Amino acid sequence: RASSFSKFAAVRQSPCVGLKASALPRRLDAATAIFFAPMRLPHAVLLATMHCAYAGHNDQHGWMDALSTSGPTILPTAQPTTPKPTPKPTPAPSVTPGNPTAMPVPAPTLESCEKVRERTGPPPNVLSARFTSTGENILVDLDAASDMAGKLAGENFPCAELLDFADVDTAACSWVGATQISAEVNNALNFVPGETVTLRAETTMLACDDDRCDCRVLNYASSVPVDPPNPLPDVQPVFQAPDAIALCEEGGLTVDASPSTGSGGRDWTRLVWSMNATGPPEWRAEAKVNGSWANATEVLESMRHRAATDLSSEFTAETTELQALVTLGGFDTLVLSLELENFLGSTKTESVEVALSTKAIPSVLIVGGAKRTASVGDALTVEASGLASGCDGRSLAQRAVDYAWYFYRLDGVDDPEEAWTQLAEGGEFVNVAADARYFQLDPFSLDPGATYVARAEVTDTKYDLSNTADVYITVADGSSPSPAPAPTPAPAPTPTTARAQTPAPSTGAFESDSAARAGRTFFLALLVAMVL
Repeated sequence: RASSFSKFAAVRQSPCVGLKASALPRRLDAATAIFFAPMRLPHAVLLATMHCAYAGHNDQHGWMDALSTSGPTILPTAQPTTPKPTPKPTPAPSVTPGNPTAMPVPAPTLESCEKVRERTGPPPNVLSARFTSTGENILVDLDAASDMAGKLAGENFPCAELLDFADVDTAACSWVGATQISAEVNNALNFVPGETVTLRAETTMLACDDDRCDCRVLNYASSVPVDPPNPLPDVQPVFQAPDAIALCEEGGLTVDASPSTGSGGRDWTRLVWSMNATGPPEWRAEAKVNGSWANATEVLESMRHRAATDLSSEFTAETTELQALVTLGGFDTLVLSLELENFLGSTKTESVEVALSTKAIPSVLIVGGAKRTASVGDALTVEASGLASGCDGRSLAQRAVDYAWYFYRLDGVDDPEEAWTQLAEGGEFVNVAADARYFQLDPFSLDPGATYVARAEVTDTKYDLSNTADVYITVADGSSPSPAPAPTPAPAPTPTTARAQTPAPSTGAFESDSAARAGRTFFLALLVAMVL
């Protein structure tokens, strides 16, 4: 017994010394049994283990630490925390906004590209081509909306990338829209109405407007003849020439038709001058009697031949030729006609008359031609160019002239001068030009549909000789747009009685008051807690 007690005492003093899982006895001796009498062996082992873990004598053995707890175990849960199981499974999926069908639906069958092409149609083909009204461009239309060959509307590119026609390398193109191409062809001199325009193959495809863009294919080549514009552009011969010229002037007479309009940006395909001369019948009869008529007609035929073979826009009559017409043939007026035709087929013929004077009159002409078209709402400006005669050998600096302007209203373009109505300056018209060479009217000075004549008169003060030049002004028909009314002045502000306004309360003052009240409340609560 003493031996067993000593073992027990040793265990009591150091129950964890040398204690290992493999060293725990399978049976307890008498002393140990007395100490652990109320326990069975597993409980005794557990108790010893817990005691060792608490004392910290066996930290090197992790398997003992796992058995230790930091505090007592909480009481078991009175009721289960998990919900009750579903009494039976859901028979079918619930119908919700994200799951509209109660049963799965098979995926749709993907439409084949062949079906897509049948539905959308073939790639674009060229439908038509035509010249614009000026003749400087053509418009090419496609029969379906295209992808514009991957370019942006208005972006310039060489026409040869997309189209084919005569002199295409000189033309520049741009897309107007998905179905129209514009080409600038004023340098394509061999490209005229009737020529073929071809949309090159594999240059564009249908525009993609759905999710099957992969089914699109490039176009095939297609062609059409280009049509002229409809209506054809107007051709208007314009002459820069004096109304009268002195026979003694060196250099003769030059008539310039280069300001003519309607060529379409190209050279005229037909430019034919023709000329004639007229004079009083008694003068011509006298020439026939004295035998000079034959010489005069010979000079006239020579001038006619030269005019017919002159393909330039300028015709010149020599001084000797003009003098022969007057002195030998009894003529006093030279008549020049010009026929113009553009490459689109438009044509027109106009004439100009120049009086031949035996006096040293000054020369004057209207810059830009003797015919104008004006608009009611636009200002009108006419320029005259005059020069005194050089027959006496004066220098250019000594040949200045004085200018005067007269304004007439006509009932018709063909009215004789006797039927013109002269308008009074300052009352019926106001020439606002600062330079005497100009005639200028403000907008809304002319009546729509009316015809006017502005006459420039120049005077050589040295010899007191004058000359005139006229310009016919046709005002576009239509109602006269009214000038914009003057803006209505804003009403004067209504006077109001000044009132003293209560200033808005300061947010900072509110915040300061709130903080003070909160501080007082906290101090009172702290004082009560200390007393209690």
